[in-house]
Amino acid sequence: MVNLVTGQVDTVQLGFDQSLHRVANALRVASNGLVFVTATIPGVTGSDGQLATFDLATATSTIRTDVGTAGAIDLSTRMARIGDRSRLLFVESVFCCHVDAYGYQPENDAFTSRFNLASFPAYAVQGASGGSRFLVDRKVYSRDFGDLGGFTDSSALSGSSALSADGNNIFLAGMPEQLMGYVVQSVATHAVLDRRFTPGWHAGSPPARDLFALPDGRTLLIYESIFPMPVGNHPSTLHIARLP
Repeated sequence: MVNLVTGQVDTVQLGFDQSLHRVANALRVASNGLVFVTATIPGVTGSDGQLATFDLATATSTIRTDVGTAGAIDLSTRMARIGDRSRLLFVESVFCCHVDAYGYQPENDAFTSRFNLASFPAYAVQGASGGSRFLVDRKVYSRDFGDLGGFTDSSALSGSSALSADGNNIFLAGMPEQLMGYVVQSVATHAVLDRRFTPGWHAGSPPARDLFALPDGRTLLIYESIFPMPVGNHPSTLHIARLP
């Protein structure tokens, strides 16, 4: 832990169960000053994950037992937070079947009951950095985890998406055979606002694996990757798209 004012570095012990090869995989800070850290095994599913909180005010840590099944969460659990830190979302992003989640409300330090999000894998799990919505794959949820619907387009690739910084638009990666770029849709109306070509992304390139909108509201990162299957000898590429 680094104090950004003084530069002092401290070590924090979180007390995770060491019987499995879990790693501290994700970290988010809530508006009540609690730091949330998941202990999971990336790429593996199973109910052996843990969640710890560290209180910045008291410098104490707790293994949470009020989430999941008496504290046991899926090893693939991912975490997102909206910009004002007033809501967190924990998504059990398993590789098939039901995708379940828990919401967290800092004002009463409480988790919601488990609720189902989808029946497909959750590739993208994001919170709007300057807004109040969450993205799980191609579905958008409100600040209080209400379902705002799913998004799709005939020229878009399944599984690669991002939420704009204000949470008002969703970006869908284009399908290489049809659109070497991305689609922009309105969250409110589901209307397609734009289909944009990305310079440097040419025919024969692998599809976009990850998209991420920067907090400036003007930049979209597009990670074009040969994973999970090789496509010729094309290297992985990070495209920086300037939004209008």
